[in-house]
Amino acid sequence: MINRLREYARLTRLDRPIGIYLVLWPTLWALWIAAGGFPDPLILAVFLAGVILMRSAGCAINDFADRNFDPHVARTAQRPLAAGTVTPKEAIIIFTLLLGGMVGIINKSGGVKGIVEALSRKVTSTRGTQFYTWLMGILIFFDDYTNTLMVGNTMRPLTDKWKISREKRSEEHTSELQSL
Repeated sequence: MINRLREYARLTRLDRPIGIYLVLWPTLWALWIAAGGFPDPLILAVFLAGVILMRSAGCAINDFADRNFDPHVARTAQRPLAAGTVTPKEAIIIFTLLLGGMVGIINKSGGVKGIVEALSRKVTSTRGTQFYTWLMGILIFFDDYTNTLMVGNTMRPLTDKWKISREKRSEEHTSELQSL
């Protein structure tokens, strides 16, 4: 079990924190500037967790995407997927868990509530709700896993309010992906 966790840490490059520092640096600058000094510790913790989760998820999905190429490159040949110590299925599961963790942080921190409240003031019909759900899908799209998790969780309170079925939301999401 410890060996598996060690390999997952290598997959997400937790053993090489320089990438986390590089992503964290502009984040910290933005937080300090926005707060006019030291930011609220809870906000700092949320952004720190977000940086670690998303950088780790990025490393996992990158290795998955390059799994057939990395074994032929000296610098990447010993990465867990390239070396065969982690399977592609495990990498996708790790990626999905990390992404789910980030969605959970966004939900718990109130980010989703703020978006829904802002959209609720603009939406006056079922058609408007469907339009904004579609638009969110287009704007947030940077990969299909994130899109599904983010748009579905973000728009659920609004689509439930207007009694739009989950099946209908699923159809809209599928058409968004096909239009790209």
